[in-house]
Amino acid sequence: MTAEKLKHYRALLAETERLSRDLRAAKDMGPAETSDSVASAAEFPYSLHTVRIDGLDWEAYNRNIQRIQRLRQQALDRATQELAEIEEWIATVDDPHIRDIIRYRYIDGFSWQQVARKVGGGNTGDSVRMAQARYLSEN
Repeated sequence: MTAEKLKHYRALLAETERLSRDLRAAKDMGPAETSDSVASAAEFPYSLHTVRIDGLDWEAYNRNIQRIQRLRQQALDRATQELAEIEEWIATVDDPHIRDIIRYRYIDGFSWQQVARKVGGGNTGDSVRMAQARYLSEN
């Protein structure tokens, strides 16, 4: 596991939230209005005139919703897979001190100073950052 991959955890959560919002927005938007016109026949005794037909384009709306749902589901599946991999890896960290540091930093999104305060023991932001960097480089 790398720090770069761990940093993706919060971005993956944000991505799933954004995709959910996009889907809700598309559903709220509703179908687009559409119009068409037809002309009557020019045969006797019919008069030539145009009739305008207005309505909602439900086909395009449903295609758009299905496309968004498909893309959202694909992204959600990828994100869920990566999130699970990260969570599983964190669970395998033997050292509870390092496990806490990694969880506070990458899962909870704390700054290094906040991580040091949460971990306690007179740690500084630099000391917890270096401890996790050492652990990641060794494992």
